[in-house]
Amino acid sequence: IIKNFYTENSYHNAEVNINLKDNDSDFSKDISIAIIENHKMKIKSINFNGNNNFQKKHLLKNFINTVERKWYKFWKGDYIKEDLESDIINLIIFYKNNGYRDIQIISKNIDFKSDGIYITISIDEGKINYYKKIEFDGNYKFSNSELLETLNLNINQIYSEEKLQSAIYNLNAKYMNEGYYFIKIDNDIVPIESDQLVVNFSIDESDKTKIRKVIISGNDKTYDNVIRRDIKIHPGDDFSMKKLEESYRDVFMLDYFENVNPQILNIGETKDLVDIEFNVVEKETGRANFSMGYNEVHGLTGGGGFDFSNFRGKGQMMSVSYNRGLQNQNQFGNSSSSYSDNNNSDYESFSFSFREPRIYNTDNSIGFSFSHSEQGRGSSNLLKYDIVSDRGSVLFGRKFQWPDYYFRGSWTLSIRNTKYIGDCNLEVCLDDFDPSIV
Repeated sequence: IIKNFYTENSYHNAEVNINLKDNDSDFSKDISIAIIENHKMKIKSINFNGNNNFQKKHLLKNFINTVERKWYKFWKGDYIKEDLESDIINLIIFYKNNGYRDIQIISKNIDFKSDGIYITISIDEGKINYYKKIEFDGNYKFSNSELLETLNLNINQIYSEEKLQSAIYNLNAKYMNEGYYFIKIDNDIVPIESDQLVVNFSIDESDKTKIRKVIISGNDKTYDNVIRRDIKIHPGDDFSMKKLEESYRDVFMLDYFENVNPQILNIGETKDLVDIEFNVVEKETGRANFSMGYNEVHGLTGGGGFDFSNFRGKGQMMSVSYNRGLQNQNQFGNSSSSYSDNNNSDYESFSFSFREPRIYNTDNSIGFSFSHSEQGRGSSNLLKYDIVSDRGSVLFGRKFQWPDYYFRGSWTLSIRNTKYIGDCNLEVCLDDFDPSIV
């Protein structure tokens, strides 16, 4: 344990010796631990043997955790065995993605010297591989040309492990999007000559699979229908991986949940029915804000509000806000409207909005909003009067299926009433008016 502790802290040459010593008791021993720490050791260099097709700098880009210590990277250079093994795996992946399917690591040598650690990795690159032929067996739903187009692999193309795995995923997805959830596809890569590959796909299509149930779980606040109306896969439908992935994305984008975990549940031994479960982890969707400040025009200002994007767990949106700016407490009269004298520029505003995004779970939405504001006269104002403004609006919206599922339209009808309140007649106000300001 002590030796490992020193190794983890870059003291790779630390010496630890433990001895048992007699003491006055017949039933115990004393432990003597002698430690020679020596000095910290960093990676001095990483070298490769057998790399005939790639330069050292290209290979080192795959070493994320194991790097050489340089004067401009004085904090780097720690040697950890597990990190080196991980970086060597990255190196193998790099070669395989560039056509060298038969890459082998012959040896790796770690040399601890007085001036640092020297790492030498010997490689057998092999030859670059190309696809000679791609064959299919057992495919009745799709033709060879359709499957080959799905793979996006071409004859005489350079082999790539990453692209091959992506092609296999696309092949499975093509069948699953058509309802073949229990599709079984095996692939076998057969080398011919020294640099040619034949890829054989053996396909067992089985029967189409239908959805028996769509289960919602984990939602303690949000109603089931709020989630279900954004799910594109329903009981009785043919299974579709594409629709399942789109449903996951749309439910997650509601921003009501920390996590959405869709699961496909097998039903006993049957191969024609599955259940889909969406397990969600809810998060707080209500937000409150408060602010306070000061400026020369309105003096002390402050306000706050709150909004809910999932009001009452029904997916409804509601927000309320209130703001106030006040130069002093001298109000005109006792009315609720806070009109100030000519030296003040008080203001007050209030707003409220509500929206139902899916009326009765349809694609239609409706919302309304109301705002009220009062602006007091001030010495900096051109016109010497108070302003009281009210505005109300109604919004109608709809989701369309064309050109895609995310296309929306909305229409808003609003009305605004503004009152200008002054205590001087028109002639006096015009006498005070300076046209040069305009």
